[in-house]
Amino acid sequence: MPKLVLAFIFALTAPLAAQDIGMTVELGISGLVRAPFTTARVRVLRGGGEAFKGRVTIKMAERAAMGRGLEFVSEFAREISIGAGETEKAVEILLPVSAGAVFGKAILEREEGGRFVEVIDAGRDFHSGLFTGQQPLVGFISPVRYVALQGFIDYAMWEITEDQLPGDWRALLCYDAIVLNHEGLDNEHYDALTSYVAAGGTLILSPHSAAFFAPGTPAAELVGVRSLPNRVIKSLSEYSMLTHKLDKPSKETMPAIAQAHIGLWKFAGGRLMGAGPGDPRFPLFSLARCGAGRVALIHTDVSLAPFASVETRLPTAAGGHLLDMTLDACVAHGAGRSPLYVLVTPPTAHALDIAGTRVPGHQVVVVVIVLYVIAAGIGMSMLARKLRRPELYPAGLLALAVVAVGAALGLGGIVKAAGERVLAARYIVSAPDDLRQGVFSVGCAYALDAEAFRFTAEPGVGLNPRTAFGGDAMMQGPSIWRMDAMTTGKETTMALRDVARGQNIYFDQTSQRKAGGMQLRTTRFAGGLGIENLGDAEVRGCVVVVAAEIAGGGADGLEWHYVKRIGAAGKQDARVTLDKSTVLAGDAGALLTRWGDEFGAASAEHAALRRLLALDTDQQLIGNSFSKAAGTLKAAGLLSYVKNAPLPGQYVLIGALAPNAVSAQTLGTPVDPGAIRQACVWCVQGRLE
Repeated sequence: MPKLVLAFIFALTAPLAAQDIGMTVELGISGLVRAPFTTARVRVLRGGGEAFKGRVTIKMAERAAMGRGLEFVSEFAREISIGAGETEKAVEILLPVSAGAVFGKAILEREEGGRFVEVIDAGRDFHSGLFTGQQPLVGFISPVRYVALQGFIDYAMWEITEDQLPGDWRALLCYDAIVLNHEGLDNEHYDALTSYVAAGGTLILSPHSAAFFAPGTPAAELVGVRSLPNRVIKSLSEYSMLTHKLDKPSKETMPAIAQAHIGLWKFAGGRLMGAGPGDPRFPLFSLARCGAGRVALIHTDVSLAPFASVETRLPTAAGGHLLDMTLDACVAHGAGRSPLYVLVTPPTAHALDIAGTRVPGHQVVVVVIVLYVIAAGIGMSMLARKLRRPELYPAGLLALAVVAVGAALGLGGIVKAAGERVLAARYIVSAPDDLRQGVFSVGCAYALDAEAFRFTAEPGVGLNPRTAFGGDAMMQGPSIWRMDAMTTGKETTMALRDVARGQNIYFDQTSQRKAGGMQLRTTRFAGGLGIENLGDAEVRGCVVVVAAEIAGGGADGLEWHYVKRIGAAGKQDARVTLDKSTVLAGDAGALLTRWGDEFGAASAEHAALRRLLALDTDQQLIGNSFSKAAGTLKAAGLLSYVKNAPLPGQYVLIGALAPNAVSAQTLGTPVDPGAIRQACVWCVQGRLE
């Protein structure tokens, strides 16, 4: 088990007037701190008294200077109000975290006459190390002590106690998957888990009872079932893959269970796709898409025998095998990741760069000025000779040079202030019949002035301003600016400091929403596949990747099709057919050519589509089949693989929507929407009917 440094918890008290007031701060989720976000739970305690209004501020340091104190570079504050007579109030503050340790301090301030007066200073610094394990991280909410599986399976297991489960879904993004084998969570926490899935997370459900899936419950809504499941009794021997012992590299062994009976839930309808081993009529688990994420439903209660010991609450070999197989199907092979996993890379930064291309060809401008001065000098020399006034030559040349340089700089300033000031690519990921959508954005803003640049994050939006893109957003965390963030109600304002005039400000954003007007229906028939648009959004430049042989043009288990457009519902072209005529043959260069014909090679849509499939330059496409693009879709969680093969029966549709499919204002920049250029791409993950 990798070395884990638990979060630091500190508490202190200080007198305030005639009453005592104290504060406790707890960092992380059950001691876990991992990128991209974590929470600070701040609890203010007092003996009663008058109403209190102020703010809690977490000051974050970049690093500890040798032999000195911490250099605090960012502040994250949240308003707090305590009613008269109340003795306790708790708030959660979301903190972006990066690679390395977290250093900081907490301060409580009272608002007096429009200004804040410090009440409590932490007095000493706190810090916490980050989870640095290389295995996928799985959080579990269950009576079963799954930490005992550490070393037996290739996953890091971390218990989440119910009281530590955050109400903000963004804090859950640190987990590659979450196992929920518990009933009775409140609506706030169910909403957090549902939003976590919609934004690209993986949730594994193991119900205690059929009532867990009653119509209208969060679980029923997630998997799309409309009726209670039936329970059937099966013999464990029918699932031989569960009857083997479970070994550990240290030679420790969990003994096998040969004979037992298990109760399996049998579901009818919904978005479930049987994926577990054994009898396909009675699978051990099923998979379903929800927004950009995935739900895995284990068809039994893993807290009961033969999957766990009722006395010790330890998992058995059968329980370990079952959880391991479920995780393999939905975590280890790409699912559960989002498009940001592959989009936040240096090529994306180059494609989104605004400052470097604001005035095309800086070097060319310098050369033009020099040539202008030389030409002007020759002209002035000829004119002075003709007028027989040689004294005009040096003065005139100097004046023309000054005019030339001033005009060039003035023209450059006008060009820099004109045109788009934000360039963004928005990726909307959803299931074909689900209203939930994950929205992932990468962008670049142009700082017109050397002042603080302010982002305003809407409620429930994970926003990371960056100095540059590079590396894995989900694992390495952001290159954070020096900033001050203030949360008022549910809205957060981030003010970036030390911004230079004409600088690029990169950012990425994760959000989820529930919106109608974006549904598809597929119909499979001999020799083809029909796709019908049930929504009001036209889709252009559509690539459809199918993990089935429907037209005889597949390779590596995948068929690639291209459709120029799918019209909105009610239009003549709202239904299209995929057959041999739509198969993309040859290498991926043909796809770029079709996108270029549809959108233009310099368009934002062309750039957004090719970046998602990692098709960057013509040089990279020489002899390149679609295997690289398939690997990128797998890494982004858009294609599901089991045992290094695409999960049969799935499809992914990728196409461009109108630029206003997602409001430009949701980017949170201070720029007028008219100066924002964005491309919206729809990614639909479904299964063939």
